[in-house]
Amino acid sequence: MNVSKGIAIASKKYSPGDVIVKCMPLLHIVKYEYRDRCCDYCLRFSNHLKKCSKCGKLNYCDQTCQRHDWPFHKLECPVISKYKLLNFEKQGYDYMQRMVLRLYLMCVSKPELLNRQFPLHNGLYRSLNNMESHSKEIEPTKAFEGIVNYFKLYSINGYDRQLLLKLYGILQINAFGIDSYDEERGICHCASGLYIEGSVFDHNCQSNACASGEGLILEIRALRDINIDEVITIDYIQNILPKEERHSILMDRYYFKCQCFKCQSDFDEKFDFQKFNKLQKESEIIDSSISAVNCRTRHEFVRQYYPHFHPNYTYFLYESLKYKLSLLRTNHNLNANKIQHKKLVKEVKDNMKVTHGLNHTFYKMLVSVIKQDF
Repeated sequence: MNVSKGIAIASKKYSPGDVIVKCMPLLHIVKYEYRDRCCDYCLRFSNHLKKCSKCGKLNYCDQTCQRHDWPFHKLECPVISKYKLLNFEKQGYDYMQRMVLRLYLMCVSKPELLNRQFPLHNGLYRSLNNMESHSKEIEPTKAFEGIVNYFKLYSINGYDRQLLLKLYGILQINAFGIDSYDEERGICHCASGLYIEGSVFDHNCQSNACASGEGLILEIRALRDINIDEVITIDYIQNILPKEERHSILMDRYYFKCQCFKCQSDFDEKFDFQKFNKLQKESEIIDSSISAVNCRTRHEFVRQYYPHFHPNYTYFLYESLKYKLSLLRTNHNLNANKIQHKKLVKEVKDNMKVTHGLNHTFYKMLVSVIKQDF
């Protein structure tokens, strides 16, 4: 992403939980782990998906979903129909290749798409041609070589190498992961999509906004008060990592070094990453005495790392609540700790209201967890 900050500047004030951007993807692709499990259009999980009769490689809930996806799939279907599902496709290595193929064919079919102006949150506009691709850095990589080999395998002759390189770079730098929230399956990282309106925001390890959403809808939500003319940022990494590891990921994936407050301050010297990682490993041990202390201590660490609202903090609180309630039910000791756990329920709700909103399926999952006890 890492774009000109002008298009990421707030044109009005935002409060925690305000939706800054709400948009749909220009295109999206289901990740290999979820092939045959969720619809390639709407991402709903089903045991009764119907395959595309031509290529046999995409799956849909019904004819309605297939019809909605057909304007995009009709371009790639004749290409990927040339072979049955190959071994590398079964193992998921075609995930980014298919995404690049779809975007390339869309742009070749409608060249005007490259210059289409997408309205942004602050009244400005952005097009594919304006997006960062880091073509110079990406061209010599093995990853791009894999894209080229995919085009060769499927006999896509006479393709525009520079356009292919540009589009692959745009996807590599700007695509968002898409999560599906399901009471039965939990949170599934099931797809990836290109959201033009959402891709304008730079990274900050202590961001003032976050990316969340529901199904194909992406929302950029304020995590704290944001003033007019303030740069809106999001967290690309979404994990508790020391500065060296954060910088390595950002340089390898996005080709820049973060200069945010957390990276320039002495934060890493105060945060005991070694102890936190040890606690993370210990948390896998199912033992009430160890886990109760472990959970409380990890809570302190997570709160230290995320000083204000953040999706990862919400996830942690939600999982902590689930664990504690299951433990108490097992020990038949729920009433003795009800006041303490009511406070945790309130904290989860307060965070979820900001990071996801109370109309989100994630909130419905929370309600399902607590309904028998609260």
